[in-house]
Amino acid sequence: MTTLGGRDIPPTRSRALLARTRSHAAVLITTDGRMPGIDLTIDSRTVEYGGIEQGRGRLRSITIDTTIGGRAVQPRTGRYTLTAPTYGDRTGLHWTPADAGAAADRRADRRILAAAQ
Repeated sequence: MTTLGGRDIPPTRSRALLARTRSHAAVLITTDGRMPGIDLTIDSRTVEYGGIEQGRGRLRSITIDTTIGGRAVQPRTGRYTLTAPTYGDRTGLHWTPADAGAAADRRADRRILAAAQ
């Protein structure tokens, strides 16, 4: 796993990296950038933070919009919420599908995750 620092990888460099990854039967995961020739792309954008009212409190949940696509994968989009456990709850963090009608925050943070095999 590596970050690309917001850069796009040129096709010639991408082909070399992917060939080396495949020759070792490994998986290459990159974040924060784009690389041609990858098999799967997961693009997530933060929509909402829960639990911080008026600049105070504890972060209790994060809602993200996620799009998955790739060579052999039809693009799919979903909205999910990662919720922290409440006091005394021993189940830990959990993901749930979020309300489809929730409003998106225009100041959202964007992260890109890409994987190649």
